[in-house]
Amino acid sequence: MSWRPEDKDWLKERKAYWKVVKPMLSHTRLYDSKDVRLIKEYYLYGPEKETLIHCAVGGDLHKVKATALLGAWLHPSDDVEEVKSEIKRFTYRDETRDGYVWIKHGYHIFYNLTHAVGVEKASYLAQYKLLGDSLFDGREQLMCQLLLPDSIEKDSQFLKKKNDQNQEWFDDHLTYKFGDLLGIIDTPDPMPHYVPQYRIPYILSCFKHGNIQQRAHITVERFCYVAEKIKAEPANALPVQVNSINEFESGLFVNKSEIPASTFEIFDKYRQLAKEKLLSEPNYLANYLGQSL
Repeated sequence: MSWRPEDKDWLKERKAYWKVVKPMLSHTRLYDSKDVRLIKEYYLYGPEKETLIHCAVGGDLHKVKATALLGAWLHPSDDVEEVKSEIKRFTYRDETRDGYVWIKHGYHIFYNLTHAVGVEKASYLAQYKLLGDSLFDGREQLMCQLLLPDSIEKDSQFLKKKNDQNQEWFDDHLTYKFGDLLGIIDTPDPMPHYVPQYRIPYILSCFKHGNIQQRAHITVERFCYVAEKIKAEPANALPVQVNSINEFESGLFVNKSEIPASTFEIFDKYRQLAKEKLLSEPNYLANYLGQSL
């Protein structure tokens, strides 16, 4: 058991950090004072004292909302399998989705909360300062792995949209997710744990099923310009930005056979335009010539 309430030093440390967790619970707008008391018992003493559910399985039988989110976030361990075992107490398996374990509670709440704070950091400044560089104690990557699908094929709407031949949904989805990627590299000071950086495999999977819409060309154009500039001057960018560009561009190449040829034509067009534009900028030209020697 990862909870060690019998260890006075461990419990003292957990009680101290509860001062950070409690306002974040309020920020979700999911929990009243009674819920918070139950969650505090769970956080400090674990499921042996507070299970958060009335029985082993069942949506309406949970004492509080988004229990899977709480399990992934508040579990003391960083071990994936250990945390996954805890989350299974709050979830059910839907065998009709190719064996994919659908997380009934926590999926949308986690995504919407982290996305909103990542994009609109200024409006959450007080909360951001309180929590340092992470909303969830640095567990965002682990929580993405456990709560969010790693490809569009595992998205809850995928099969229905595919069976309905709803291409517009796939195209729109691609536009929105690619916009998330641009948000990583085109933000002067992105949050260190901004969730889209952990979801690039999902973003890449969207390119297998969606087409780049005309309205998204401006996003591709901006992405290519910023990416080329960062690649020429990596010292002026953050590691998360450099790494995200490399992971995305290498992923496109690896999955080339599954992605429409038109996608690469669009990227090639705007990548070339970006290079031409940047070559007119003195700093870029110096770096470009230096790399060519």
